[in-house]
Amino acid sequence: MICEICGRKTNKLKKVMIDGAVLNVCEACSRFGSAVSESQKRKVEKTIKAALDIQDEEVIEDFGRVLREQREKLGLTQEDMAKRLGLKQSLYKKLEEGDLKPTLDLAKRIEKLLKIKLTKKVVLFEEGEFEKSGLTVADVIKFED
Repeated sequence: MICEICGRKTNKLKKVMIDGAVLNVCEACSRFGSAVSESQKRKVEKTIKAALDIQDEEVIEDFGRVLREQREKLGLTQEDMAKRLGLKQSLYKKLEEGDLKPTLDLAKRIEKLLKIKLTKKVVLFEEGEFEKSGLTVADVIKFED
């Protein structure tokens, strides 16, 4: 087992809370936080999961091109589309040109209206992938001597 702070290999890790994060740490690093009960651990994990689930989708990179192609395929003008979406034509034009990225809600409305896909699922790490990497806090922090 590896300490999530210093990266030291150890046979026994402790769960401690450091600045609101629950970490598995070695005996030496446990002094940086406070011991965590199982109920605290579940509460933190639930909060983290809820936070990650909020943005589980994002607008695709080439949304403007897809939007324009589908509008043209349907024989609609930019003005027609803007009216159907309840937007100003200038705003719709910026969306189609890729100068302005739509909100997730607006992208969903456009998807429904045009029957196209403008969003994609966001996957930060596959289940268990982060643990397999062996990455620790010490790997991403620059320490000064």
